Amino acid sequence: MAKTVILTRPQGPYAGDEGLSQRLEAVGFSVIRLSSLSVEAKELTQPDAEAIRLSVSSGGWWIAFLSPTAVHVFRDQCVRLGIDLPSSQARLAAQGPGTSEAVRTIFHREVDLESPIALAEVFAEQLVHRLGTTGRVLVPQSAEGRDVFAPIVRRSGAEVVCVATYGLVTTTPDDEDIAAVRGVSPEDSFLVFMSPSAVVSTVETFPDPEHLKTLRVVSIGPVTSKAVRDAGLKVFAEAKEHTEAGVVGCLST
Repeated sequence: MAKTVILTRPQGPYAGDEGLSQRLEAVGFSVIRLSSLSVEAKELTQPDAEAIRLSVSSGGWWIAFLSPTAVHVFRDQCVRLGIDLPSSQARLAAQGPGTSEAVRTIFHREVDLESPIALAEVFAEQLVHRLGTTGRVLVPQSAEGRDVFAPIVRRSGAEVVCVATYGLVTTTPDDEDIAAVRGVSPEDSFLVFMSPSAVVSTVETFPDPEHLKTLRVVSIGPVTSKAVRDAGLKVFAEAKEHTEAGVVGCLST
């Protein structure tokens, strides 16, 4: 089994990387963090702030979270607005177990709907099944996110309000991390991508993109795998379960 995993998750307070790193280290991997993205909360417009207030205070709304990052940024945005999340009457939906765990941590209760895999198309269809032909949904999301989830839900007749609560900013990886990646043996390491945005930014910012082509790339799911191929890299393996646990399992086999 390869001993080194190169993680390409964003840096900053919302990255959510520590849990995955710890899980990998617990099963015997050493971890190199090669970060070329930073998560930054966005300044909310007045309509966006009002949409958040309304959805949180009303039992007639769903709040749909597409990632753990979206949950944590939403918490901080609500703190700035003076909103108490644990008292929220909204129903909560989460894309994947990792997002559900973030919801439990922030809202102190269970989600009302969890998609078992982190794939927007599947998550949207499951929420549509619960909503029926009516419903109101707030989607706090990245400004750079795929415009997939909301259109599917809207086609059911539901009202969907998307609020860009955060953005992804491309950054230059640390010199030490770049040197560490250059120093790994391709036969003894994996390069892990958890999102399409990480693929694009890593290839754009790494000084020697050809070196990345020598590494065994592991992807969390089909959308990320497509981004890997579009970037000129090869997918060595794709997690069968599109979650952190699925990635850990894929690496360990």
